[in-house]
Amino acid sequence: MPTLSGPERRLSERIPTSVGVHVYAYGMLVGIGTTVNMSEHGLLLHLDQDHSADELEPGKYLDIVLEDAPPEQWMPAKVVRRGDGSIAASFLGLEAMASPA
Repeated sequence: MPTLSGPERRLSERIPTSVGVHVYAYGMLVGIGTTVNMSEHGLLLHLDQDHSADELEPGKYLDIVLEDAPPEQWMPAKVVRRGDGSIAASFLGLEAMASPA
């Protein structure tokens, strides 16, 4: 299983899952992989194919499309951590809801 380094922040329960995904940055395919687990705030992906230059580095913005979903049904995400063959990303728009007012 891929390992990630860096501080870990869990906002919700992780659910083990295995769903094929395509990862896009700026409209271009930068990775193909499988989810390892998902939560209501983000996901951990194992990358089978990495076509990126620096698009999968922490702080970068991505569009995640689940396998068999129409391309217009993408989820915007931000890379939180990158490990050997994997990335952790948080879904955009949820951080503001999880932050105390």
